[in-house]
This record gives sequence, structure tokens and C-alpha cells, in this order.
Amino acid sequence: VFVEVTGFDLKTMDQILKIISIELDGEIYKVKINDNGKKEFPIFSTRKFYLTKRYVNKNLGLKINESEIINLLNKVGIDARIVNKKIEVIIPPIRFDIIHDFDLLDEIARAYNFNNFELIDTKTTQTIGEISKKTLLKEKIAELMVGQGFIEASPFSITSKEDQFDKMNLEEKNCVKIKNPLSKNFSIIRVWILPELLKVLSNNIEQKQPIKIFEVGDVLELNENKWNKVEHKTHLCFLICGEKTTYTNGRQYLEAILDYFKINYNLKEIEHRSFIKGRVAGIFVNGKQIGFVGEILPEILYNFKVYYPVTACEIEIEEVFL
Repeated sequence: VFVEVTGFDLKTMDQILKIISIELDGEIYKVKINDNGKKEFPIFSTRKFYLTKRYVNKNLGLKINESEIINLLNKVGIDARIVNKKIEVIIPPIRFDIIHDFDLLDEIARAYNFNNFELIDTKTTQTIGEISKKTLLKEKIAELMVGQGFIEASPFSITSKEDQFDKMNLEEKNCVKIKNPLSKNFSIIRVWILPELLKVLSNNIEQKQPIKIFEVGDVLELNENKWNKVEHKTHLCFLICGEKTTYTNGRQYLEAILDYFKINYNLKEIEHRSFIKGRVAGIFVNGKQIGFVGEILPEILYNFKVYYPVTACEIEIEEVFL
């Protein structure tokens, strides 16, 4: 029987070939491949680990000697012997799951039988888990939006530069990029939610109007002042689509949310390259802009194959609401 394995990763293919070869339970012959030098497959090489009785007993809470440890390893098909007062463990070629010493401890524990372990009070401090304030806030905002007739959407956080910036008529911001993306459609982490909701709207544009959707989700931006160079924010974004949709519709839903949380805010006219001039306002709290609300430019909507008026709002909730 000739066995051939095709794939992209040589290590993975060799592992698969080993498993197939051993499972067939016959005499195995290697094949030489000329690829930048001759190579033989499958490669039945073993690996070695070294354990001590003290290391095993300390981590498993047992009192067993070297001979018992070797017998337990033999039970799970792993050879071992005493070499220079240490236990030399020989890993079979097909045990790819054994990566470090702790994997061997797991094998020993399973062979010993977990039911045979003595129950010991760990004397740790017991705590009671609870939902974080941030999660409770997100749930409450979602509840309020649903109460106003909106449907919650869950678009992807990984998206494309084209959707986040080009289609929105914006310059590229400090976005987190995916290294070696498989597709340009999933090459960056979103810096705002609105473009992703417009994609959801585009896929559901035939639904009965007005279409009202929202998301309370996370965005990421590069920030050199953060320890990990990334700033994590939580946004609320919603949009209304319909023939008679105006700025007023977006503002009234926004005010309902802000008034519920008793937040003092101001709305001031701003300019935004994704919105119609004179029909977009910045949302300010304590003098700082936390978001915007307005009517989206028709040419932006055309980029997403949306041909009805859309009013949208996006605000940062974490800093103000908590």
C-alpha cells in the first residue's frame, strides 16, 4: 500500500503519515524525497524527557518511587528507565500531544487513576463571582435599545481597511493589523462599528422599513501610551434606515439613552466626512466628544448598496457611563 499525504505544513503532514503507517500494522518502508536535498519519510524519531521522583511527587501529591513511576508510564505505552539517578522517558513518535514535563505528569496521573488520589483541603480563599459592571452596563443598554424597537446585530470585529476607511471616505487611522491575513476582507481590527452595521443593513435591506439595528461592542486602536500599545474601547452604535428617516430620529433615540443614565451632555454641529454637512452633531460630555449622530452621505450609502436614507449614532460608553 502506497500512502501519500498532501498539505501545506511539512510537520503536520509527517505526523499524519506516522499515524497512518502505524495504524496499518504492517512492515513500513520509507520513501526518499528530493527537495533541496534528500529526505526520508516517515521520520520515526523519538524524543527524551527527564523526570525525578521528587518532581513527580511534589506536583501530584504522591509518594511513589522510581520503579512505580516507570510502571505507570509503561501502562500508557511510554518507555522509561533509570539513567544517572533520573527517569529517562522516551516519547513514542506518534505522541505529538506530549510537549513538556507537565504532559507526562498528566499521563502518570491517569495511569495512577484519579479516583485513587487523596482529597486534600487546599485552604484557599473562597470568592463569589459576579458579573462585571461593564457587562451589566452593556446588557442594560441592549435592553433599552430593544425596548425602543431595535434589533441587536453581531458583526465581526475583524474587517477590512476598505470597509472601515475607504468606503466611509476617511483616512486610515491607527488600526491594529492582522499579520499574514488569509483574506484582505479580514485584515484589521475595527476602530468603529458603523461600517460593520452598514454591511449588516445592506444584507437585510429588503426587510420592512424602518430598519433599526444596533450593537454594543468593542473596538481597538493603536496607542503608544498603553503598556500593550493598544487601546480597548466599548462603543454603542445604532442606525435607522427608512424613506422618512432624519437626524431627528437618531437624536431622539440617543437622548432616551443619555437621559436614562442621567448624563449631562451637549450636541454641537461638527463636520464628518461620512455625514451630510449641517446634519451631523458631536456628542459632548464634560467638554469631551464621546460620539456623533447624523445623516449619512448618500455616496457613502451607495458604497454599501444602500439606497434609502440612514441616520446613525456611535458613542463611547465605557468612559462616561461607568
